[in-house]
Amino acid sequence: MEPARIRIKQAFRGLLSKEAFSKISVAEICREAKLSRVTFYLWYDGKDTLLNDCFQDIVNEGMHYFSQFRNDSSVSSVKTDCHALLETIFYLASEYHEFASHLFIDSGREDQFLYSRFNTIVMQKVTELMKEHSGQIASPLTLTETASFLAGGLGSMIREDLKSGLPSSTVHEHASAMLDHVLSTGLFISDC
Repeated sequence: MEPARIRIKQAFRGLLSKEAFSKISVAEICREAKLSRVTFYLWYDGKDTLLNDCFQDIVNEGMHYFSQFRNDSSVSSVKTDCHALLETIFYLASEYHEFASHLFIDSGREDQFLYSRFNTIVMQKVTELMKEHSGQIASPLTLTETASFLAGGLGSMIREDLKSGLPSSTVHEHASAMLDHVLSTGLFISDC
């Protein structure tokens, strides 16, 4: 990746950890990155396309992590994929905590636009991952509802545990046990 593009993304992520998306200007990003606006516009049409690129980086990293975890398992099943998803959410929540922390209401810097954009991207990916297991989704739930539970529910639980100050190993154990419990009930997924 081009050094200028990396600097733009780093500057943007740093600014997002301090202030709302709506308050960040292209000029501010350029000052932080120590680059001209001309250089910025060589890469991006505006801060919306930069935001999409940053979100896509996170999704790509998550997909890579998911694939590695999934490939390390000797059995491919809905339970394996749900645990691979949990591992991915846990990894991304830890890795990008500062970047995404202000997307949530309790941060004091809620940015509904960012949350909505990020949630849409995540839901599309989780829904894609769950499609091959659509026959195992418990009636009357839909694929989208199940993906929403897995992505939103697990993500929220991990965030709440991390926010409460629990060590990450405890958060990980708690999330894994909760997922196993939910899967064993047959409420969302049948035939685990």
